[in-house]
Amino acid sequence: MNILKPAQAVLLNADLLPTILSEFEENQDEMFLYLFVNKTWAATLVRLLWKAPIWNSPRSYKLFLRTLRKSNATFAYGKLIRRLVFEPIKNREQPTFGNDDLKLFSIKSDRITHLTFGQTDNFFAAEAVCELVKNNPNLSGFAATKPCYNIAWLNIALSPVINGHCLKLTQLEIQNMRHFLIFLDYWPNGDYSDDAICQTRDLIREIGFKCPIFALDINVHIDDAMADMITQTFKSLKILHCETVSCSALKILLPYCKKLKWLSIAFSSEQPSDDIQQEIGSQFPSLDALNLFLPPHDWSPFTKALAPNQTNLRRINLFGCDSVTDEAFLPIAKCCVRLEFVGLICCQLLTDASISVLARNVSKYLKNINICRIPKLTDVSIIEFANNCHNLEKFVLDNCKKVTSRSLTLLVRKCKSLTELSGDYPRIIAAKIVSTLATQGNTKLQVLQIHSRHDPDSNIIEGKKYRRFDLGLLEKLADKCPKLKELELKCYITGLYPNLLINALYKLRNLEKLFMEPKQNLNREHIMKLENHPRLKEVRFEGGCSEDAMLYIKERNKNRKGMFIHVKPTY
Repeated sequence: MNILKPAQAVLLNADLLPTILSEFEENQDEMFLYLFVNKTWAATLVRLLWKAPIWNSPRSYKLFLRTLRKSNATFAYGKLIRRLVFEPIKNREQPTFGNDDLKLFSIKSDRITHLTFGQTDNFFAAEAVCELVKNNPNLSGFAATKPCYNIAWLNIALSPVINGHCLKLTQLEIQNMRHFLIFLDYWPNGDYSDDAICQTRDLIREIGFKCPIFALDINVHIDDAMADMITQTFKSLKILHCETVSCSALKILLPYCKKLKWLSIAFSSEQPSDDIQQEIGSQFPSLDALNLFLPPHDWSPFTKALAPNQTNLRRINLFGCDSVTDEAFLPIAKCCVRLEFVGLICCQLLTDASISVLARNVSKYLKNINICRIPKLTDVSIIEFANNCHNLEKFVLDNCKKVTSRSLTLLVRKCKSLTELSGDYPRIIAAKIVSTLATQGNTKLQVLQIHSRHDPDSNIIEGKKYRRFDLGLLEKLADKCPKLKELELKCYITGLYPNLLINALYKLRNLEKLFMEPKQNLNREHIMKLENHPRLKEVRFEGGCSEDAMLYIKERNKNRKGMFIHVKPTY
């Protein structure tokens, strides 16, 4: 009989920790530091349990694995793990894991619900993954996205699922390439032979027969045969992501997928007639989210048939739809009035005629908009967003050269719920945006990412008199936007004297991530002082560091501990 120590008896269940901490609005991650013994690897467990770690470093993962191997550890930490994710850590040195580490998790962790094998440098043998899957019967989500995880690997790794050991699996993602590769004329990775496609279809069918899958993310082209298999096997499908799909396959698929709520598809390169477009568009179920890639063609008959049934649509993302015109987008702008997220990326033909209509119609619901490379967009649409969308929380605008500071500063002043503001602007516009924030303030803003470029044409449009972006403006920003957590200013800022800059950064008390281009040389002492910032976890500089500072950063990074600092050299 196992007798628990007093400390073990009062340990909170892992499922309760995120629930409890979600009630605390700020600094949830660092609260985990007070729940575990070893502060270096406690953050690693945060990632395994719930969210990204506090200090991302190979050292913390190694220490955590060392603790798991101990036979006399105070707590059974392995049993706390619910999510095990192997993915690249942005801007960090990648931890190294081997098959022995995976076997350790197989022995120590039998309550994992989600497994993800992403595109890291680590490669795991299919047999090791198979053992881990088999020892976690409560698995509800599995994802494998690394190119070398081919169909032969998947057949072995997922054999416990096929054999009925994981009857709770509801989410399956198997891809060896990402969605953006649909823009290439060929697939550099993956086996697209007829045999591989048949094996993939058979594997998905076997899993679908055994498990109540409702979310399916696959890297294959859905043809008629695949569509038939999906309709016969996945009766409760709510989420479907695929690479490409034929119109004939959609005609088979859509009538039997009435429960679909989230759909991501790219139409194949065929050019359907108006009648076929109308037939397909009218068969779409009422969705919550729709991601679309439409190849060059007139798609207005499709959208006119699609939009009237999408009155409850909350998210839409049109990516690379450079043939979509205002005529095609207007039905969506008029009918989909409950949109909370809108992504319009590289939709070259759209103009204010349809986007301003969208802004007026989604005024009460819109929270997040991402607009990139729409050359005909002007201040007219941005002013409509500013005047109508006062619940807007995230605004991203990149490479829309006809938009000026007149509309952007108005949006900053009127949208007081903004938590994230990002974009690529000419220098003069970037300075005016930051100046407006520093003057008007925003107590909710957490992320500010401004990239500026030298654009002589914008100087002519804006006029030469404008507020210079200097250190004083940065200090005012700290005062007026106290909740800033991420600050990325790839801008020309004057007066960045090292001591004054460090003092200004200390005024940003909640800052966790920083990216700047300091023009004056920061020395070793400045970096050491920056390390003592109360919450700063990640610093990236583009130039601006002296030789002794660079040597110190190189030496400290060898220890792989604490704040991450990276300096990109300038030439």
